[in-house]
Order: sequence, then C-alpha cells, then structure tokens
Amino acid sequence: MKVDGMVRFPGKQLLYAAALVLLTIGMIEESVGASYFVAPRGSDANTGTQLTPFKTIQKAASIMVAGDTCYIRAGTYRETVVPANSGNADAPITFQAFQNEKVVVSGADLVSNPWKRYKGNIYKAAMPWTLGPGKDMVFLDGVAVIQARHPNDHTSDSGRKPPPIGLPPLWMTYGNFHVRPDSPKISNPTDLNQDKANYWKGALYVGWHGWGWSLQSAEVESSGRGYISVKNKTRKWWFPDTVKKLEKKFRWFQQGYLTHHLNALDKPGEWHWENNKLYLWPPDNRDPSGRVVEAKKRHLAFDLRNKDYIQLKDLRIFASSVTMYNSKHCLIDRCRISFVSHYTRFDDARDGYIDNYKIQNSDGAPQRGEVGVYVGGSNNVIRNSVIKYSAGAGLILGGYRTTVTNSIIHDCGYAGTYMGCIFITYNPAAKWEEPRGGHTITHNELYRSGRALIDVSSDELNHRNEQTVYEAMDIGYNRLHDGAITANDAGSAFNSFTTTLGSGKSRTQIHHNLIWDSWGYFWNTLVYPDNRSYGIDIHHNVLWQSSRAARNQAHSGNYFYHHNKPGDPKYTDNVQKSDYDGGVTGLKASDYPGGYFETGPTIQDEKDSWYP
Repeated sequence: MKVDGMVRFPGKQLLYAAALVLLTIGMIEESVGASYFVAPRGSDANTGTQLTPFKTIQKAASIMVAGDTCYIRAGTYRETVVPANSGNADAPITFQAFQNEKVVVSGADLVSNPWKRYKGNIYKAAMPWTLGPGKDMVFLDGVAVIQARHPNDHTSDSGRKPPPIGLPPLWMTYGNFHVRPDSPKISNPTDLNQDKANYWKGALYVGWHGWGWSLQSAEVESSGRGYISVKNKTRKWWFPDTVKKLEKKFRWFQQGYLTHHLNALDKPGEWHWENNKLYLWPPDNRDPSGRVVEAKKRHLAFDLRNKDYIQLKDLRIFASSVTMYNSKHCLIDRCRISFVSHYTRFDDARDGYIDNYKIQNSDGAPQRGEVGVYVGGSNNVIRNSVIKYSAGAGLILGGYRTTVTNSIIHDCGYAGTYMGCIFITYNPAAKWEEPRGGHTITHNELYRSGRALIDVSSDELNHRNEQTVYEAMDIGYNRLHDGAITANDAGSAFNSFTTTLGSGKSRTQIHHNLIWDSWGYFWNTLVYPDNRSYGIDIHHNVLWQSSRAARNQAHSGNYFYHHNKPGDPKYTDNVQKSDYDGGVTGLKASDYPGGYFETGPTIQDEKDSWYP
C-alpha cells in the first residue's frame, strides 16, 4: 500500500517485514565479522582491506572483535601479537594465513649491523639485546647455529653416550666432569687442560650427576688446570643424600659441558654473545655480511592470556612460543611451531621455573610461555600441528580438558629437566580443590624427549602428604618412542609421581598406543606410574624395546612399573614384544591386542636442515 508517497504494509505484513529485517541484522552480527588483511608491504595507517593491508598483525589484533578474521599474507612478522578482545562461541577471532601462503611469526630479529673479522674466521657485530644467560638462539640463513660449548664432542668414557637416533645438535655433549658432594670443585683433567688461571670464569656449567633424574646448571666462579669451582647451583636434586654410595658403583654419573664463554668458541658453526656483541664462526667459514643472521629477541609469538575463543590457523611460529594462560576455547590448528623454547640455565629442574623457583603463580616462566607452549584455562584444542625443538616442553597442559590430536611433537626437553613433549601440570595460582586434567591426547606421534614423552607433575614437594588429583584423561592411539634420552629412573613414554589420575569410578585410560625404545641407563620402563600413582588403566598397547635401545641400558626395567595395591594402575590385554627389532611397519595384525588399530597422526613433518 502506498500512502503519502511511502510504501506501507498493513497489519501482519508490516510485522513480518520488520521481523525479517531484525533477523537478518542479527545473523550478520552473530556470524559475519569483519575481515582484515596484513602484508609486509602494508602500512598500519591503512584501512586493513585486501587492497590496503596493515603491516603488522598486532594492528589488526588491536581492533578485532568477536567474529573478525585476520588474513595474513606471506612473509615474516617479527612481533608478539596480543589480541585486545576475546571472541565467543558463535563468533571466534581468527588469525589465519591467506590461502595457505607461508606466514612466519618469528621471535627472532635480524642482526643487521656491519660484521667485522674478530680473529681467524670468527666475525663480530653489534647485537644490543639478550634474553639472558643460556636463553639466546642464533640462526644463519634460517638454520640454527649452536652456542659455543666445551667439549664440542662426546669425550666422556663413562659408558653413557647419546643414542644413535639422529639427535639434532641442540642436545648436550658429555665431558668427563667429576663432581663431589662435599666440594664446590668439579674436576676434569681431560677437558680442562688449560694452564691459565680462571680460564673458564663466568662460564655456565651444565651437568648430569647423582641419580640422573635431570640435568643441573651452575655458574663457574673460578677455574684452574683440571678443575672448575661453581656457585648458584640448581635448587633441586644436585646431590641426593645417597650419591656417596653411588660414586664408586656408578662412576658414569659424572658428566657435563661448559657454555656461555668466549673461550668455548673454537670451531665452525658456533656463536657467543658478550657485552652487546655477537661473535659468530660461520659453519662454512664465509663472511656473514649480506647473509640472514637472526637472534631470538622475544619469547612469544602470540600472547593469549585471559582470552577466549581465539583461533590460530595455518601459521608457522618460529623461535617463539604461545601462552594460553587462563584461556578458554582457543584453537591452534594446522600450525608449525619450531624452536619453541631454549635455556641451559635453570633454578629448578622439575616444573620449569627457570629463574626463581618461588615464582609459582600466573607470572612464572611456564605461564609466560618461556619453557613451552602453555595451555591453561579450559577446553582448548591443539590439532593437526607440529611442535618441535624445545629445551623445555612442547606443550604444557596446565589447565582443564585440553584436546591434543593428530599432531607431531618431538625433540623436547633437551635441557634435561622433567619437561618433555607433553608436560601435564596444574595452575599453581589456583585453589588446591579446583579441577585439573581431564585431557584428551589421541592420534599423535611423540618422540625424542629428555625424560618422559608425557609427564604428569605433582605438587609433592609442597604437599608431601597429599595426592595431586587430576580428572581422568584419555591417552590413546598414539605412537610414543625414544624417550628418556637424558634421564634415569623414568618412564620414557609416560611418567607420573604422587598423583591420582581420576575421581570416583573414572580412571585415566592409556590404551591402543604403540610404545617403544627407552634410552634411560637404569631403572627405566616404557610406562612408569611411579610411587603413589593411582587411578590408571593401561590396556591394549603394543610395547617393545629394540636391541639397540636395550644395549644402551645397564639396569633396564620392565615395560611397566608394577604396583599391587588397591587403586594402583591396572595392566590388562597389552602385548609386550620382548624380542622384536622391526618397527611399526613390521608389526602384523596379530601383534595388536584385539586386532589391528590405527595409531599416530595423518599429517607429516618437514625435514629440517642442520649444520654439521
């Protein structure tokens, strides 16, 4: 109807039209957000469209609201992205590579100052930043260069050598360092043959002693021919009370290396930082001028603390990490995260508090994402992703009901602490009775870890007479192999201690996994619910120890650590292959309990380059 030159709807027609308009507007607000574009050629003064993109991801992150998507064009972005807002269940905030273009969010900056020859083939350039002793990383033309250390190769005659499984050079070297509990002196007549007094003063010592539960570090206070004296040792497990009894029986419990000193820079492919200068001996002896030299400057690529419904898709995160402390319903999908964390000095060797063991709160190094990708809060998901090369953990599951699926996580825990590929812990700032755990870890491949591939932490040190209680977890259909590379007395695939992994009738299920090859030297198993671990069912797994791994062990344990008390772990319907060297492809359907089942992820990793 047309009245006074305007279209009018009588009665019900008017109401229907108004309702339709309101419904359409509501659908746009809830399901259709803005799209922003970021490109290296852009400018943050632009409007963020595809034709006029922003230059930084942070510019988009500062204005995005629920439902918005940031499409990132190919290039390297050297920044830490901190979203200003959260998404919601119907409208997450998404950061995504545009049409599968190669997007790198990097924690490293270019060392762009002029290079000058220092001596021989060692060059130096100004680098006015450092993350602290033992925390820096350097890359030449995209390939990691190793911080100078001494000895360069394995000189220890202790009987324990790194396993022959293609370890990258990030892992430690073993020298003949002999430690005594009653003296600050550490002797090594073979490797410490320098006559100059205090030749190693100021260096960082990293060693493996006592029971070999973990590595420790210390500062070199003075040195002389054949010895160093140390101070500021790692807080825990430096010298167990029983180490004197072990000294004669297990002399191979004494080995380590020196780093963080210019005198260690003595071969191609090493670097040293001192007094705002980077010293680099290129592996090919070529002048680094005109080449891409990068050094780590930031710990984080994405800081998602206290944010909900944030999604990271198709991104490459390099020389940095992600923290999701107190985050909910966040997603990492189809991402490749490499060189996640790096450190060779730590105050505590158990829970990742590398600077001050007392900082057990929301601002500790783990929660800041400095020792692994931290996943706190609840209901977060990591899937279809690769996480690799971390001195600490690949993933720290410090929250509730995290899902990790169809992913590859490897070469974690190379600093030799309790952290490994997946480190399950708790929020130290939360109330003791708050729920934790409840995670789902399925269809992944985890391999090469300093200690356990999956470790469940307890608060036994602070609550000695209380169990650390987690909600029941599902750990199934994974491939778990080559753990306990730097540790003794551990489970290479799974380890827990003083924990209850379930409540009521609900128990953690470790099932339908392929588990093989522990490299710990003694008292090691493949699955190790250690003292006072309860509430676990371990069933329908295939486990074996190949001959090459068995030869590396002096006192190996069984496939499982056995208990026999009510509530202890229950072992049923597992296949333990005691004489098998075949690997996964050699298994027959009859080797699987109950018949063949699929394990591992469907994605593949990319091969990395390493300098010789």
